[in-house]
Amino acid sequence: MENLQQLIDEYNKLYAQQEAQAHLFMMELYLSLLVIPLALISIYFFRNKIRTAYNKVWFFFHKNHRLMAKKENDMVFEGIVLGIFIVISVFAFGVFVVHSETKEGFSEMLLLNPNGAVGNYMESSLVNQTVKYNMVIENHEGKPMLYELKVILEDNQTGTNSTLLTFYNILPNGAQWKFPINFTVTEPGYYKLIFSLYYYDNSTFKSSGLFTQSFLKVS
Repeated sequence: MENLQQLIDEYNKLYAQQEAQAHLFMMELYLSLLVIPLALISIYFFRNKIRTAYNKVWFFFHKNHRLMAKKENDMVFEGIVLGIFIVISVFAFGVFVVHSETKEGFSEMLLLNPNGAVGNYMESSLVNQTVKYNMVIENHEGKPMLYELKVILEDNQTGTNSTLLTFYNILPNGAQWKFPINFTVTEPGYYKLIFSLYYYDNSTFKSSGLFTQSFLKVS
C-alpha cells in the first residue's frame, strides 16, 4: 500500500502540472487573439490623431506638395479596419469554440496470448502450472492516467471469485503499457478469468467499463 500511495502522489503531482500548463496555454492563446482586435480598435478610435501625425510627417518630407484630405479615403480606411476586425473576431470565436469543447477521450485494453497475438488463449492447465497472458493498455484520454488492472479468478461451479493479481501504472496521454500476466491455480476446476480495468479519480479507483475474459480448465 505504501508503494501505491507513492504512485498516487506522483500521479497527483503530474496531473496538477498538466492542468496548470493547459490553463496557461489557454490564457496565452486568448490574450494573443485579443491583441490584434484591440490594436485595430485603438487605431480606429485614434485614427484622426494617427492621420494628423502621418500628415505632419508626410508634409515635413514633401514641403513643396499640397496636403489634401478626401472624405472617401476616410470611408475606405474605416471599411478596411472594420473588415479586418470582423474577420479576426470570427477567427478568434472559432478558436475559442474549438478549444472550449470537451474532447471525449478513451482508453484501450487488449488481451494477448503468450505469443503476443489476440486469441488462442490457454484453455487448460495442470494444478500449479504457470498460466501466461500478455496485456496491452493504451491511454487516449488527453491527460495522464493512473490505471489499475485486476485479474479475477471465478469458479464456475461455486460462483466464488478471488483477485489473483493487481497491477498499477501511470500512463501519459498517447502512451502504451504492455506487460505479462503470469499466475498459477492451486485447485482443479472450471474457471473464468476476468481482466478489469480501473482508473484513479477523486481519491478512488473507478471502473473504466473495460474488461475481457477467458476460460480455463485446471486438472
